[in-house]
Amino acid sequence: MLNSVEVRWVFEGKLPEVMETWADTFQAKHQPVRTDYYFHKHDQGTLGIKLREGNIQIKPLINTLSKYSFGAHEGQLEQYTKWSYAVEDNKEWSFMIQHPETWVEITKSRKMTRFTLEGGFPDRIEMGVNVEEGCEMELSHLSVRDQDYWTLAFEAFGTTPEENLHKVLRHIFETSEPPVTLSLENSFGYAQLIHDIQS
Repeated sequence: MLNSVEVRWVFEGKLPEVMETWADTFQAKHQPVRTDYYFHKHDQGTLGIKLREGNIQIKPLINTLSKYSFGAHEGQLEQYTKWSYAVEDNKEWSFMIQHPETWVEITKSRKMTRFTLEGGFPDRIEMGVNVEEGCEMELSHLSVRDQDYWTLAFEAFGTTPEENLHKVLRHIFETSEPPVTLSLENSFGYAQLIHDIQS
């Protein structure tokens, strides 16, 4: 189980090159392209259920927290809990993803960077390094049912995840402000995106 606090912005269209260049400021590294399958047979955008790399993950929205603002940018902080369970039967996995009426396929091309806050302030580390207090920044292009989206997200964890998130956001935005305005209306999680797509 992982408890986290995060903020995410989602936009229609292809990932702008200026955002990729901006992410390079923080040494964001390309990750392997990944395809996740999101369950979409529920009425509200508050519960994320997905199939990922041999696991099924359940991620409910626990609480809506404060808003973050920096100049023209504004986002909604949200608290989540995530459980992950292995799908051991490959035949079962193959059967599940063959039902597009139940599972939405999302292909993700990601750039990510990770920070530790174990020293009290954000310090970039390699993605494979595990820490107790940390935060990840993710910039992704998404392909969903032949439509393009892109997303910027920050996910913090540890004993004080909300405080960790605020520290990283302040560090990022004060170092280099994003070149695209991040508005509150675009600030929501994957569960809400899946809900909006099926509506």
